[in-house]
Amino acid sequence: MPGHNEVESQHEGDMLLPDGALLLHIGPSKTGSTAIQIAFDQVRDQLGQYGVAYSTTFRRVLKPGWAVIGWAPPGHPVPDIGYWSRYCERVANMGGLRVCASTEDFGQVQNADVARTIVRGLGGDRVHIVSAARAYHRLLPSYWQEMVRTNFDTRTYEEWLHDVLDAAPADGHGWAFTGSHNVTRTVPAWLSAVAPERYTLVVLGDEDRTLLPDVFEEMLGLPSGMLRVGTGANSSLSFNAVEVLRRLNEIRGQKDWRLDYYEQLTRQGYVRGALDAPRSSLDRAIPELPEWSIEPLARLSAARVEEVKDLGVRVVGNVDDLLLPPVSAADPEDLSPEQISVEAVTSALSKMMDVALTKKLVSRTGPTGGRGKAQSQPKPPTLADWTGEELIRELERRVKSRIGREAGRYSRRLRRR
Repeated sequence: MPGHNEVESQHEGDMLLPDGALLLHIGPSKTGSTAIQIAFDQVRDQLGQYGVAYSTTFRRVLKPGWAVIGWAPPGHPVPDIGYWSRYCERVANMGGLRVCASTEDFGQVQNADVARTIVRGLGGDRVHIVSAARAYHRLLPSYWQEMVRTNFDTRTYEEWLHDVLDAAPADGHGWAFTGSHNVTRTVPAWLSAVAPERYTLVVLGDEDRTLLPDVFEEMLGLPSGMLRVGTGANSSLSFNAVEVLRRLNEIRGQKDWRLDYYEQLTRQGYVRGALDAPRSSLDRAIPELPEWSIEPLARLSAARVEEVKDLGVRVVGNVDDLLLPPVSAADPEDLSPEQISVEAVTSALSKMMDVALTKKLVSRTGPTGGRGKAQSQPKPPTLADWTGEELIRELERRVKSRIGREAGRYSRRLRRR
């Protein structure tokens, strides 16, 4: 594979996996995982002719993965372990095909027992692992945005950088970032379950955007270019739009709004609406690093390069791409945007209203008072007060009630005849 550096050249040779092997892609997050998953999803019907199968009907391993690692995103319960057991049975029944499974959630695994459980469930010796590494300075802006969007983080970009880069953050927040992207914490856990020759680490640089799909194609025996179709993945909001959402997260914490309802309004409403808005001259990208952060990030990046070289696994790509290049410090005023375009706000609010009104169509009414003296009625609960099971039961009740009424009318018509 062209462009490989001296570390990779120690492992030159055919990367094609044997028939019946399972390639487990563990991310981690913000390293092109979504694009790979979209690509597999788009070509899944063509994979069989090359002796390959994609392990999930959805883009990635979702609830089964959450179940086996005992974790779920905010607003979601940890699924029953039965999800994982059924998934493993399905994978085992995929015959002699080369199978690919992908979830960036496994990228956060640092517990050797959990890693061994996953590998054992997926077939033990048939499992090969691939992960990716991207330079910290490229990860930071998108990772902070993701924290605000999906974890409802309230920290400013600079506050979050302090938590990530300070030697010992008081509350441990920073390790959510450095942990999943720190190869000395993640790779050894997986090497307790697979031999080093069955682990491939792909170092991603700015020059070659096709390296990751190329590696998957070589390992699985797919035609060159087949997995380059994943587009439109993980669109980014402007710095202004992220800052509005961050401040809204602060208000949510003060108001104690119900989390699952807030998640629907923001992720399905605000974020989609802001992404749909036309670009404006007011839009700003997340700025370069503040001056104080450059030196510690350079140290962290240099140490990471040496750590990768010492792993003993196959490394594809140029490890020097993980170093921090010379950068100019951000203007302090650029770290706190105070303006956003009217179009972006209007589009975001419109989409939020769409979500709210759609949910209102299935809201229930409160109890009615009896005859006689008027009674003060409680405010009818909204969708935020309902669980998914309650909604299903209410819909069942209404359908049965409607069927009963129709049957009664039909019976009365028959009696009149």
